[in-house]
Amino acid sequence: MRRFDVARLKILMDIWAVIDVAIKVEVEGVLFTV
Repeated sequence: MRRFDVARLKILMDIWAVIDVAIKVEVEGVLFTV
């Protein structure tokens, strides 16, 4: 059960990392257009 929780946590972290990068790219794009 614990191993499953760790795997799920890792997946969540990966998802958040992708979202974080997407947000940064979007913000930089907005800054460059302005």
